[in-house]
Amino acid sequence: MELTSGELKRTKPGWQSLMWVACFALAQTGTMYCQKRVSLVMGAYPYVMSVAQPTCTTIRFGVMYILSSLAKGRRTRGPDASFTALPLFAMVGASLSLANVLMFFGLRGDLVAGPLAVLLLQFVVLFTMGFSIWLLGHRYGAMHVAGAVVVVLGIAIKSGVALTHDTAHSALWAAVLVVLAMVPQALGHVQVEKSLKALSQDMWWMWAWVNVTEIPLAMICVPLQLWVLNQSTSNIGDGFNCLLSLEACPQSDGALEWWVAFISCLVMNRMFAALVISSGSATFLFLGATAAIPMVTALYGFAPLPGMHSVLGAPDVTALLLVIVGLMMFHMAPKLAIEDGYASDGTDCSTTPLTLRTSPRQQIVGQ
Repeated sequence: MELTSGELKRTKPGWQSLMWVACFALAQTGTMYCQKRVSLVMGAYPYVMSVAQPTCTTIRFGVMYILSSLAKGRRTRGPDASFTALPLFAMVGASLSLANVLMFFGLRGDLVAGPLAVLLLQFVVLFTMGFSIWLLGHRYGAMHVAGAVVVVLGIAIKSGVALTHDTAHSALWAAVLVVLAMVPQALGHVQVEKSLKALSQDMWWMWAWVNVTEIPLAMICVPLQLWVLNQSTSNIGDGFNCLLSLEACPQSDGALEWWVAFISCLVMNRMFAALVISSGSATFLFLGATAAIPMVTALYGFAPLPGMHSVLGAPDVTALLLVIVGLMMFHMAPKLAIEDGYASDGTDCSTTPLTLRTSPRQQIVGQ
């Protein structure tokens, strides 16, 4: 299946795009919850998680690419699997790797409560706005800005309550790290959008190489994390034993079950994210992320984290509603004039032909 730039623009409001957004919301919910669960168990070994995550996802995406290639009866290197795109994939991988290092370090243990972490992750809206203006020529109006301000207000209310009345579970420096992780995360999302709209690439091929390039930077950051945590290299082996449930972790029997669940949700998250972007724009990801906020908050209520209360007070509900309303204001704001070939929602409206080739798994979009 091939989609031209005009077809991408026309399919944006269709049911296929909404279906991918809904799937992304479910995957996002599972990713956020499972990441916090495994970070709680692996709190002493954030460097192990930052290295193991891209390693596991590289294997999964690589296997999916090989299977899809065999299904198409082609060799593993084809017109939609070009090595010329590797420099761009490396930039995306570097951005996401740095985001993982900061996020795992900030979310480790009980330093940041789960519901607060969910709202802190919404800072990605502000950073994506900035990067999309810079790299893609997007334009935003007063309604977009107002929506972003409402989101920040909601996060501020929740952060104030958590950091003043729940200091046992929320450390300011850890919360700052989670927010800083959203900077390279937003940059990575915009770079993925640029890659999908400018190149003809297979999704599995792209994500496999993106994750391959994440691993070296994550490994480079390991000595620094060991120094900050006042640990030695011998703790690396202890961390992998904890991750694989070969030995008891400091706070539980093992993390393998939650790690497998996290990796599975993450793979689906990135798969549906690519499908959402290919059928519209990276800004569409915010629709799924918005829906995931109350879903994961409810999940924390039904399945609370060990040792953490899950009762939502009036400030928590107020903050949650403000964030959701702010995000909806941002998404539903009217389009502005096109600049540099891109509309305000990221749709490529240039006259240059655009092709996005898809694997059999991706062809569900056109059915």
